[in-house]
Amino acid sequence: EPTLGESFRGFWALALRTAQTKLTYRLSTLLSVIASALAYSVFLLVWLEVYRQNPHPGPLERPVLIAYLICAFLVNAILTLSLEMRFLQRVRLGLVVGDLVRPLGFLAFQVAQGVGDALVNLVFVAPIFLVGYAFVGPAVLPAGPGSFALGLVSIVLAFLVTFGIAYLIVQAGFVLQSGYGVLFARAALHQVFSGLAAPLVMFPPSLRN
Repeated sequence: EPTLGESFRGFWALALRTAQTKLTYRLSTLLSVIASALAYSVFLLVWLEVYRQNPHPGPLERPVLIAYLICAFLVNAILTLSLEMRFLQRVRLGLVVGDLVRPLGFLAFQVAQGVGDALVNLVFVAPIFLVGYAFVGPAVLPAGPGSFALGLVSIVLAFLVTFGIAYLIVQAGFVLQSGYGVLFARAALHQVFSGLAAPLVMFPPSLRN
């Protein structure tokens, strides 16, 4: 039975190895982030047109909403984990059996890979943050040290929620012939109700509640 220190070292070694693996395919990862940014720019263009036709479509002014959308994309990009796709591929190849008998444990194994995903995403998202800052300025920055600290806490909690949902889909993959249906259903619901397309305060009351 590994000690706590050995488990901790194994956890970070796996997280770093996951990050290194993703960086091996850095061009593919970079293109994926750029493609996501271009797709998300459609939301920005739609909202810019909404505000052009109606300067007050909701409780938020245009600069606030645009800054929110940029921050929402950045956080979502950092927390986009590859757990489900990686797991489903390993199931298809018959490699998941080895994951189940690792000393680290299956849950800790998945968490470590999720941390590795987030570390790499953070590297690739940094240039996009600079582009967003060039367009909207300090509006994308925290209002002060307290807001920055609360933002970090929120991102950590958001990681736990994101991982929890991904892990449920991983578990569903054990009992379903294919987990892709659940994965795509989750992606569609996430796109609408996570606040990624618009802050919840802009939703109609029936959806907001």
